Order: sequence, then C-alpha cells, then structure tokens
Amino acid sequence: MTKYLFNDGTNQIQEVHSREDLERLAAQADPQRASVWIFPSHEWISLSRFRALYPAGHQVVTQVERPQQAQVEPVQPPVQKGFGLGWKLLVAAAIIAGVLLIYNFTQHKWERIPDLTVHPERPENSPPLDFDSLVTAIELSRGTKLDKVTRTNLRIRNNWPEHILINLKTERESSNSGIRYQTIQATLDNATGYLLDEVEAEMSIWRNGMVDRKETVKFEKVNYTEPGKKEIAGSFVGDSISVRILHAKAKSFNFCYSHDKQSNYGNLNDRWFCR
Repeated sequence: MTKYLFNDGTNQIQEVHSREDLERLAAQADPQRASVWIFPSHEWISLSRFRALYPAGHQVVTQVERPQQAQVEPVQPPVQKGFGLGWKLLVAAAIIAGVLLIYNFTQHKWERIPDLTVHPERPENSPPLDFDSLVTAIELSRGTKLDKVTRTNLRIRNNWPEHILINLKTERESSNSGIRYQTIQATLDNATGYLLDEVEAEMSIWRNGMVDRKETVKFEKVNYTEPGKKEIAGSFVGDSISVRILHAKAKSFNFCYSHDKQSNYGNLNDRWFCR
C-alpha cells in the first residue's frame, strides 16, 4: 500500500493511505496549486504532474525519480502545524463567555423595597422652650405686655423647627451592598404664616455610621400658601439617609438660623433674632 501526503495549496497537509482517499481530497482542491508527496520519495510534485505520471488505475512506483521539468513552487517539507485562527477564536470566545458569566453572578441584584419619607431631628441648638413662662419673664423684666405681633414672632423664632418643615421622599432598592436611594424629592413646608426668604438643606448618605455623601438643596422665596419642592438628581448607595436644615432666613419676622451657631447675639431666650 502506497502512502501519500496531500497539500491542498493552502499549506493544509493531510496523510492518506490509498489512491482513492487521495482523489477524494484532490477533487476539492485547485489542481494548479495542490501537490502530492509520495513516500518514500524526496520531494513534492504538483497534482497535475502526479496525475500525468500516474493515471488512475496504474500502479504508483514508490521509488520515484526526480522529474526533470516539474514546474512547481518549492514547498517546505511537512511540519506539524500549531493552532489555527479558528481554534484561537474559539478559545477567545470561551474566555469572554466565562468572564461575562462570572460578572453576571457577581453583580448586585437590586430588589425594590417600599419608598421612604425622612424628617430631620430637632437641632440641638434649638431646644424647645416653655413659651408662656418666657413671655411672662420678659414682660416682668420690661414692666409692660408684649404686643400680639411681637409675641407671635418670638414664638415662631423659638419654635421654628415646628413651623419650618423639611422632608425627603425617596424610592429605594436593596441588595447585599446596601440600599440605593433614587428619585429623591425634598419638600419644604412653610407653616410660619410669613414668607421665607431662603432655606438651605443638606441630605446625607450614611455608611457604617459615617457620612459617605452629601448633597445640598436651596429654596428661595417660599410662601406659606404652597410647599417648595426640589428634585435631587442621581442615585446614592448607603445604609441610611438623613436631612437637616443648614440655614434659614426670613426678614418678615426677624429670623436668621444657622446650624453652626448657638445664637446670633448671645441671648438664649431669643437665639435666632436678627435685624
């Protein structure tokens, strides 16, 4: 039995053990580019030359002599080929699929939980006062009664957290990384009966007992007839959310509040009076 090597012209080399197998491969190749190696010869010959020398049905002589005028381009002796382009693409696709699979399983799965409305705690620098006792003490010290407007303004200034009301309403989603807050709306309700010139509030996102993110929102010219509303853009991830008023000002009842003070003029009975 004669053994052959067949090169289809693209350097794809296959070993065959019969003339019939060789012809099946040759039928799919370009006769002008394909070549054959007959064992135990010492060179490649073109497919067309092979067919001319050894017509179908004739015995192939294994000890062939070098054809004198074979017009073929020299081809390197057969060597074992490495991985082809198709195999490399297949490996690359498998790696990418594995990475995407790992990424999908490690992503945080967010689950919608009920919306939340947050109100601030009363500031430490604005403790509640016994207003009636305060008015009595002032009237005794002055020897005269306070008029209605003065009493009203004094009451509002000393109890402003009950009249200037801020809250946050937010949508929430939960995962193992924390709570995601989004679609956040800040609402300022003015129950003073006067115009508020400006109010600045601060939203804080907490993580592990520490403030992780802060956002400020500012209201201007908020009347008592309609609440002021502001949207806080973006989403925030943490353990909890809070809100507080940083500054507030209303000329109409001589009110100026600041979170980083104890009073404006040192009078703790009327801390937030201003001119």
